[in-house]
Amino acid sequence: MGRQPRQPRQPRQPPRGVGRGRQSVNPLRDSLFGRGGSSAGPTRPVDSPWSVPPGGLSAARPFEVDDEIADASLAELLTTVMGTECWRGEREDGTGVTVYLLLPEAGPDIRSHFVAKAVQLQELLAERPVEGLLPVAAVDPLMGGYVGEANPIGTAADLPATQWEIDQQLEFARGLTRTVGRMHDAGLIHGCLRPENVIIDDKLTPVVANTQAVDIAAACRADAKSELSRSAYAAPEVRAGTTPDERSDVFSLGQVLHFVLAGSEPKVTYENLPKLATLRDAPSGLVRIVRQCTARDPEARYADANELVQELEAYDRGEKVGVGHPEVAERYDTVRHASALRRTQDKRAAKAPLPEEDSAPE
Repeated sequence: MGRQPRQPRQPRQPPRGVGRGRQSVNPLRDSLFGRGGSSAGPTRPVDSPWSVPPGGLSAARPFEVDDEIADASLAELLTTVMGTECWRGEREDGTGVTVYLLLPEAGPDIRSHFVAKAVQLQELLAERPVEGLLPVAAVDPLMGGYVGEANPIGTAADLPATQWEIDQQLEFARGLTRTVGRMHDAGLIHGCLRPENVIIDDKLTPVVANTQAVDIAAACRADAKSELSRSAYAAPEVRAGTTPDERSDVFSLGQVLHFVLAGSEPKVTYENLPKLATLRDAPSGLVRIVRQCTARDPEARYADANELVQELEAYDRGEKVGVGHPEVAERYDTVRHASALRRTQDKRAAKAPLPEEDSAPE
């Protein structure tokens, strides 16, 4: 089946995804988030640093259900962020896939960067797969998008709608951090990590997507007033135009963990050591970890995601972690205590088996 002919472009309307007037077509998503999908997505701000095409926005028709991207058809819009859309797509055999697309009004430089990074990642992961990182199956330069091998039911932006317990949230955060750690081991920097770039697949595990898809540092160097310069998930040095590295990814991971714990967007802060007042009801040990991740000085953060993984494991063992704040009183961390107690109980030796009865020699 060939690509559907593109109709004359109409003025761009708000995306028609979950919570925006469309019914969810994913039963597993319905069971996780409730009928109609997440309520988190539509309320989230959309960063739009992209140029308006000649002729204005009327020249850019929004993507719609059944549009074809490479070898997949668009089925359900999941989220819109940073000038991109994330869709659940389907192949002709019904296989679910992830599709990321640039908004049609993206300028040529941004489109070129996005497509080139998708092609590079496709070639790299074909030779050296990274567990938890979305494999790129096909790139569509004409449509400005790519297809990834994961069946998504949402993104991490939907987590507040799941009503997961703290243990489930932490396990998701650990899985995400381990994946970024494997990326760092492979020499890969994400560069633009945020909840919308973390897929929840049909096994309810995190899958990292959109690696290096947006060059935030370059956009901020070109325009210091770019909306990306106000992105809460980008490290301060990246917003100032510095090339991202492992420590800037750690900052982003800390902000994602902040989002998971608070259930709302973290704000851009200019404090050297953030107080994190919005996390006053969160477990104090996790707040300390978020604080160290999001310190303004990169040298004060964890060196990379693997060091953050070790810190989360230390938290599970009931050890003191992260960094406190001299002006913030910490509550007793019942979550850390319960986690440490469970682990202690699990390690207790089982009762020794009773010795077999001695049988008298014949």
